[in-house]
Amino acid sequence: MFKVFDKDDELLNGSEFIQDEVMYNLFHRIIETENALCISTIDKKMVYAQTPNHNGWFWISDATEEGEKDKLVERFMEYLGNLDIQGVTGSTQAAELFAKGYAKVKQKKWHVYMEMEAYHCPFVKKNSMPPGELVVANMEHLEKVAFFLVEFIEE
Repeated sequence: MFKVFDKDDELLNGSEFIQDEVMYNLFHRIIETENALCISTIDKKMVYAQTPNHNGWFWISDATEEGEKDKLVERFMEYLGNLDIQGVTGSTQAAELFAKGYAKVKQKKWHVYMEMEAYHCPFVKKNSMPPGELVVANMEHLEKVAFFLVEFIEE
C-alpha cells in the first residue's frame, strides 16, 4: 500500500498532485534532501515527505472520498510505527486529518500552530498604463517622496 520514493520518481508530476503543486511546491525541495523521509501510496493518492528535524508535509488527493481518507491515514499511522513527528504542514483539511490520526494512535493532543495560504496566478492580465510620465526624483520632489514613504509605513 505504501512505498518509499525519491527525486527520480515521477510521483510529483502526476495529474492529481500537479493540481495542488503551488501549495505543496516544497515537496520538490524536500525530496532532494539527503536522509529525507518520502512515502506515498502506490496509487499516488497520498504523499508524505519530511526532512530530518523538521515538520513533515502531507498531501492527500481531493479525489479520495472522505471515509477512505480516514482509513488511509489510519493505515499510514500503522506504517509509521514508532516514528515521532513534531508537526505536519498541508492544506487545513489534510493537516487536520493527519493530526487527528496521529494523535489518536499516539494518544496525544494536537493544535493548529499556524495556518498558511498559497496563491497562484493562472494567467497574467496586462496592466493599462495610467496617465503621466516617469521622472527621476530630485530635491524638488523631496516633500512628496517623504509624504508617500510616511503613508506607506503607516499603512
